[in-house]
Amino acid sequence: MSEINASDYDRLSGYSGSGQLREAGPFVKVFISGQQRTDQEISKMHAIYSDLWKSSDVEEKYLFRNQTKVNFIILFIKKIRELKEKRGREYDELTYFSWTPDEDEYPAGAKCAYIVAGVLLDENYKPIPEKHLKEEEQPRTALIHFKNAGIKCGPFVEFLGRISDKAKELNPLSNNPDFEVSVVTPRRFITEVTIGKRPSNFGEKDVFDYKLVKQLPDDKVSGDDGVMKRCMKWVDPFDEQFNLSKTIGQKGSSDFKPDNKNPTFEDTNSKESDIEIKDNDFELGI
Repeated sequence: MSEINASDYDRLSGYSGSGQLREAGPFVKVFISGQQRTDQEISKMHAIYSDLWKSSDVEEKYLFRNQTKVNFIILFIKKIRELKEKRGREYDELTYFSWTPDEDEYPAGAKCAYIVAGVLLDENYKPIPEKHLKEEEQPRTALIHFKNAGIKCGPFVEFLGRISDKAKELNPLSNNPDFEVSVVTPRRFITEVTIGKRPSNFGEKDVFDYKLVKQLPDDKVSGDDGVMKRCMKWVDPFDEQFNLSKTIGQKGSSDFKPDNKNPTFEDTNSKESDIEIKDNDFELGI
């Protein structure tokens, strides 16, 4: 087993728990339905392709729907800070965004949130293929993301605490203790997401509950084709999809306004292959 040199993975250090999100990108958003709809059961998890939101073809627009449990391998955890302000009765407008929330000054009312993204697996921990790729792209496993904001933030912070506790039980794979806890440990497991309840001023609300359920073989995390090195291939697409710093002001006050540009995503990883998990071993090719 090869030891992970923390200095080789500096770009991952900001994606490990230490907005209006740009939806165009490889990571499909998972959400919990708050009301019953024709194709959505209440309090179930769904994932809709952003560019097919208005499609009448249910099989086309959903990556999955009406799920009570979702399994995935974490690739990224990113803490952000944002402020949304009311713009009439119809919607909230994102007026402040920070990609580095622990470093920037921020206006009153701005709140932290966590984006967690990764590789989608089925109930048997087998990869679920991405079904909407360009013709020239090779097959790969579907990628998803969860946004933990507001009342959903608390359960995710609790999950980060459990990751820290788990790190104490494991033999380290890297040469840096802090890096091991915040960056390596979340990627050493398959994570299960279910729907929990948390009290609020408006009654109980649905939240994402996270649980580490299956440890991956060490060499499939730290090896030449392991999760850590595969993560590095997705840093730029992740940034492109979720970092709104270029379109939303990030320092000072809520006077910052978004510009009128429509953010776009250019797929720089069109030759990524698939990921296969076996009972006692798996080969990575995200």
